[in-house]
Amino acid sequence: MTLPNVLQQLLDVRDFLFDPARWPALKAAAMFISLVLSTGLVVAIVWVFKKNWALEIRPMMPKKSSAAPMEKIAKKLWDSILKKMERGTIQDLAFAIIEADKLVDTVLKDGGFPGDTMAERLKRIDKHQLASIDNLWGAHKIRNDIVHTPGFQLELETAKSVLADYQKTLEELEVI
Repeated sequence: MTLPNVLQQLLDVRDFLFDPARWPALKAAAMFISLVLSTGLVVAIVWVFKKNWALEIRPMMPKKSSAAPMEKIAKKLWDSILKKMERGTIQDLAFAIIEADKLVDTVLKDGGFPGDTMAERLKRIDKHQLASIDNLWGAHKIRNDIVHTPGFQLELETAKSVLADYQKTLEELEVI
């Protein structure tokens, strides 16, 4: 194929595409392609928002299939915590707080809340997911003081208040 033949073919294509008689068909084809692509884009955006909504915003509760075993375990552990609480000594209350914190952390993990530690999970939870999140943060901080602060003096009323906060969270998560 020689250069003049190639140029002639390009001119023929140009004349074909830019022939005013063909413009309505080209417009229709362009509008159809634009409609298909924009619909696909809208569907993709909706899908991404829906996935993001499901993972980040909607409350993540234990699935019903796994809720029954978790409820049984949580109730047994909570009964054990209540027995320590009834003894009323500061040492028993401190242990009850540590166990309650572990229990709530296990329930949050089982419920699908992301994070490697309890603190990481709590940072990712907002009031729409867990109304008692602020009280839970306070309870977790007291637990950390008990475990990590040498000579921390736990007071009886504080301990009872912290355990009540854990109980409120467990009730909200519907495991006790």
